[in-house]
Amino acid sequence: MLSIFAEIETDLEDTGREIDRLSAQPNPDPAPPIRSAIQRVMARIAADIDRAPLTQRDKLTQRMAEPFRDRPAVISAECRDAIDRLWANPQAQEAVTAFAVFRDEVTTFFIDDEEDDDN
Repeated sequence: MLSIFAEIETDLEDTGREIDRLSAQPNPDPAPPIRSAIQRVMARIAADIDRAPLTQRDKLTQRMAEPFRDRPAVISAECRDAIDRLWANPQAQEAVTAFAVFRDEVTTFFIDDEEDDDN
């Protein structure tokens, strides 16, 4: 699972750099790359960790917020709600906030999983 996390972490870091680049522009709109990155990461977790691919973003978001088979929830209900608001009304600051929470929670999920594997 470490290779999956490394690839997801790279995707999240690349998105963070894209947000920084867009923020330097007048009237930045970071919502499109943020939405794309969040959906890619959730789809990757569904395909590679859950071994049950999904592509519909509403179903992906719901699945990530709940335990699936032997996997604990990847994101909190609060993060799921922030992502749902992002899909419904992509405001720049809300997109950046949703991405930060999502990134932290996905990273924590992988770190916690690795610690469980060590025990």
